[in-house]
Parts: sequence; C-alpha cells; structure tokens
Amino acid sequence: MSVQKFEIKFDNPACIYYAGQLVSGRVTLITTKEKKIRGICLHVKGEAEVKWTESRRVTRNGKSHTVYGHYSAHELYAQMEVWLVGASHGDMMLPPGEHIYPFSYTLPQNIPSSFEGSRGHVRYTVKVKVDRPWRFDYDCKVAFTVLTPLDLNFEPNMQQPVQNTKEKYLCCCCCRSGPVTLVANVLRGFVPGQKIEAIVECDNVTTEEVSVNCYLEKTVTFKASCRMCTKTKYDESTVAMERLGTVKGNDSNTWTTKLLVPALPASYLKYCNCIDISYMFVVKGSFSGPHSALKLRSQVVIGTIPLRNYFPAIAPSAPILPCMPLLPQGGDMPPMSNDAVAAPSAPPLEPGTPYPDLPPPTYEECMLIKGNIRNEEDSDYTYGASDFAPRYPMYNFR
Repeated sequence: MSVQKFEIKFDNPACIYYAGQLVSGRVTLITTKEKKIRGICLHVKGEAEVKWTESRRVTRNGKSHTVYGHYSAHELYAQMEVWLVGASHGDMMLPPGEHIYPFSYTLPQNIPSSFEGSRGHVRYTVKVKVDRPWRFDYDCKVAFTVLTPLDLNFEPNMQQPVQNTKEKYLCCCCCRSGPVTLVANVLRGFVPGQKIEAIVECDNVTTEEVSVNCYLEKTVTFKASCRMCTKTKYDESTVAMERLGTVKGNDSNTWTTKLLVPALPASYLKYCNCIDISYMFVVKGSFSGPHSALKLRSQVVIGTIPLRNYFPAIAPSAPILPCMPLLPQGGDMPPMSNDAVAAPSAPPLEPGTPYPDLPPPTYEECMLIKGNIRNEEDSDYTYGASDFAPRYPMYNFR
C-alpha cells in the first residue's frame, strides 16, 4: 500500500480538553508514491446525536403489518473545516515522503462534556481527508474528550445531608406483618474517587430475614422526535454496589456505607438539550420469602470539582497525566446560580476564584459504554481507532 502512515496526534497526549481551550496537534502522512489529489481537508466537529427505532403492529383493511418509527435528535456545538493543502477544486501532485500539517482550534465555552450512551452520544472528533479525483479518498479520524466543569461549590445544598425513609408491610396468607423500615442519611454532592459515606438503618419488625445492599444508579434520559411526535427514553444502570449485611426478623442494624464513585460523567450534561444524566443513591432490602424488594432512593449529584472542605483529604494522583487544568486558564469559574449555597464550612467563593490548593486528579476512561466513532460518512479506508471512551477526572482521596 502506498500510504505507510496516516495519523492525527494531539499536542496534549491525554487528548483531554476543557471547554474554551485550544485544541492543537499535527497530521502526519507518509506515502511511498506520488499521488494526484485535490487537497487535504481537516474537519473538527462536536455534536450530540440521539437515535432509536420503534416498531408496532397496525391493522388496515383487515391486514396486519409492522410500522417503524425512527426517532432522532441532533445538536451541533463545534465545527471547523480548513484545507491544509489544496482546495475542493483543481488538482495537484503530492510528492512521496513525510508530510506534517499542524492544526489548532479553540473550543467554544458553553458546550457539553463528552458522553457515550446506548441511544446517543456527545462526541468531539478531528477528521482529515485526502481528496483524490476519481479515486477513493483516504481518511483518518480520531475522537478526543471535552470536559465542562461542574463545581459542587456552586450547586445548592450539596453539604446538607438528606434523610429519606421508606417502609413496607409484608402480607402472606391474609396476614399482615411489619413494617420493614429503611432510613438513609446521605450528602448530596460527590466526585469520582470519593466514597459515599451514608448512614443506613434497617428496622425489621417481621419474621422474614432482610438482605440490605446499596448502590449508585445512573439514569440517562434521551429525547428524540419522529415526524410530529417527541418521545423520551430512560436507560438505568448500576455503576457501583456495596453489600451491607442482613437483618433477622424482629431485629435492626445500622451501617456506614463506603461506596466508591467510579469514573463517571458529571450530572446534568450541561448545555445538551437531548441527553440528561442523573444519579440516585439506592438502598435495597431483599426478603427471603416471596415478597418484592423495598427500595429507598436519594438523589445525588456527581461533579468534577469537589466541595472545598474536602480538599485536605485529597492526595495528588500518581501518575498525573499531562492534561489540561481543572479550569480554563486564569481560573474562570462557572457563574453562580441565584439559589446556590457555598459549603458552610468554607468561606463563600466568588466566581473567578481559582483553587490553587486543590490537588489535580488523574483521568480515567468511563467504566460503562465505549462508542464506535465510525458513521456513514466514513469508509473502509478510514484510519484511526474506531472505539472511543471519554475520560473523566478521578480524585485520590486519602
């Protein structure tokens, strides 16, 4: 093959950038033969895409058949197209050898973080095409991670514990016993690498044994349209779990959970209108007999910057990846909402205040879904890895 090497390399080896920062790198193309081309075009794109298909049976004129509905949504956040050499018209000869083309692009400020899901994604890519007249083109495509900070210090009530209670009566052979009561006291804001230390109580006033577990549940909401109809789909998954223990009949127990938050996308997926992300801390009581489980849910927020009073508990991660800082250069902070409440144990923070005392995190691949960045615009001759998983900040708590 006359193309020995075709690759895109970012100046930041971690391939992680924050909204508003400069994405830069170089394209390397090595050929063994002279090639006739129109030019070499580079395209940067950031977009959200949601799609799924539903089917239903309908009967018309006495005949039944299947009707398919294709639901989709699309949002464009970033786009740049530049010809590194040549143009879309006219021909030129590309000599054999190594060709290196630098590129750069400044990301917009208000864009969502990278995300890969079962029915949609927010994805940022760089694609380079060698446009050849009357022949198939050569393509190279890579994805990179974009992060938009979610600072828990500017979210309301993150440091105030929430207590939730739920109970269940057991019925068997027309007899009613109970109740079984679950109580959970949990804070609302956490970051990956932090442990959810909730106090969980179970009071079992029945003869059945109860097995108690807790887990972190992630819910992704997808919104898309088909003709004049808009629908919403929910994908729920368990991203972390801890077994607490059992409670025998007419007994009670109390635990302090230590549920580790893995590398996850932040709550809300700010600036995206077709995908939303939320998290629940769930306590589940399962019974030895034929009874449905008792579930107690408490909403929590997963951010990218921890509450300030936890800074002393964070150790510098090792190894530290050579990626971008937590915040854009100059320490610009997300604007504070009107109802935001700073952590009570720390002095109020003003927008624009940097965090020089916050040890930097490492960045780990999301533990859930990898996406395939190939689409109908790509060909069998597209270079670059097809699988991609975004990387999210992970803190090292002592």
